[in-house]
Amino acid sequence: MPVQVVGQDTVRHEPRIELDYFQVNDQLPSLTTRVRVKKDKGWEPVSEVNVNLFLNEETESGKMGDVTTDLKGQGSYILPVTFKPARDSLDQYTFIAIIRGDNKVSDMKKEITIKRGDLKVEASEKGGERKLLITFTGRQKDKWIVVSGVELKAFINRNFGKLTIGEDTYTTDEAGTVALEFTVNIPGDETGNLVVGASIEDNDDYGNLTGTHTVAWGLPLQKQDDFFARRTLWSTRDRTPIWLLIFPNLMILLVWGVIVYLVHSVVVMKRIYRNSIKPKP
Repeated sequence: MPVQVVGQDTVRHEPRIELDYFQVNDQLPSLTTRVRVKKDKGWEPVSEVNVNLFLNEETESGKMGDVTTDLKGQGSYILPVTFKPARDSLDQYTFIAIIRGDNKVSDMKKEITIKRGDLKVEASEKGGERKLLITFTGRQKDKWIVVSGVELKAFINRNFGKLTIGEDTYTTDEAGTVALEFTVNIPGDETGNLVVGASIEDNDDYGNLTGTHTVAWGLPLQKQDDFFARRTLWSTRDRTPIWLLIFPNLMILLVWGVIVYLVHSVVVMKRIYRNSIKPKP
C-alpha cells in the first residue's frame, strides 16, 4: 500500500515516477514522464501534477523546464535548443524529474542516466537485390564507436503505425550493424517513396532511439480523380448507388402496401358485419 502523508485537509499519496528518453534521427530529444499512485484497484494515473526537469544537476542553470501530467498521468517535454551545446559536449547525461510541493502526491525524485547513441539506416540496391544496413554507434571518450549486442527492430512507416520488416528483433554484430534484405512489395507515396527505419526500445543504457531513411522502393500511389464522382456509399447524395435507391424504396412500398391492404380489409369486414345485422324486410 502507498505511504500516505496526512495534512490538515489533504491526503498525499506516494507516487511512482517513470521517466523515458526518446531520440529520432538528429532531432532534439524528448522526455516523457508518467506519474501513478497505488490504490486498492492497482496503479492509477494522477493528472495535473507538476514535474520539474533538470539536466545533470538540480540547479537553476541545470533546470530545463517542467511538465504537467494529463488525464493519463503523462507529460512530454522536448529539450530546448539552449541545452544542445551542453548535451553535445557529453558522452552521457543524467535527467532528473522532481515532484515537490504537490497537494495530491508526496515529494518524489527520479533519475535516469542516458549514454549518447546514434542509429543510422542506409539503403542499397544491386542487381535487383535491395538491402538495408542499420548501424549503431555510441559515444565514449569523445569518440563514436560501434556497439555490438544491441537489440533493435526494423520497420516501415505507415499511416496507422509501423510495419515490421523481417524478424521481430535483430541484434547488432561486432561491427555494430544489422544487414537485412528488403523483400516487401507495398504502396508508397505518389512517387513510390517509403520511409524505412530502425528503433531501439527501452534500452537501459541508451533509452529509445529511432533512425529513418527514405527509399523509392514502394509502388507509386495511383490517383483516382473520379473517386468521389462514382456512385458509392461515401459519395454525395446525388450520387447514391442505384441499388440503394431501388431496394429501400421497394421495401417502403411493400410496407405501405400491406398497411393499405389491412385497412381496406378492416373496412370491408365492417361493411359485411353491418350488412349482416340489418333486419331483413
